[in-house]
Amino acid sequence: MKFRHIAIGWMLAALMAVPAIASAAGGSQMGNQSMKSSGTQSMSQQTQSVSAIRTVQNKLNAKGYNVGKADGVWGKRSSRALKKYQQANGLQATGRLDQQTADALGIQSGEFAAFEEAVGNSSGGMQKQHQSPGGSSSGGM
Repeated sequence: MKFRHIAIGWMLAALMAVPAIASAAGGSQMGNQSMKSSGTQSMSQQTQSVSAIRTVQNKLNAKGYNVGKADGVWGKRSSRALKKYQQANGLQATGRLDQQTADALGIQSGEFAAFEEAVGNSSGGMQKQHQSPGGSSSGGM
């Protein structure tokens, strides 16, 4: 019986400490809303990035430059297809989407910006940003 009272006492103490710990850790209602908002925003940005990559892949596929399945993953196959498109259309053949190539493909400025952010053109390299399970035909390296 004595053990039961001690256990109950510890449980009550732990339950009373939870709100204090949450408050000290910034777990106020305002903080939770802020965290949810930033999580939603990054998820939205990720969705836009995948969508922008798919748009470029679909445009290349439609023009006969095979990137494979438009899966939203920018890999070697997508880069090679873009480079072939650039060569065939008198553009600087880098395999990177620049403004001139985006214009030639009919990519909207918002999609171009999302693509740049996703793939890292401004940092000077094609970086595989989005993983797909088991690899993909257009993103496999």
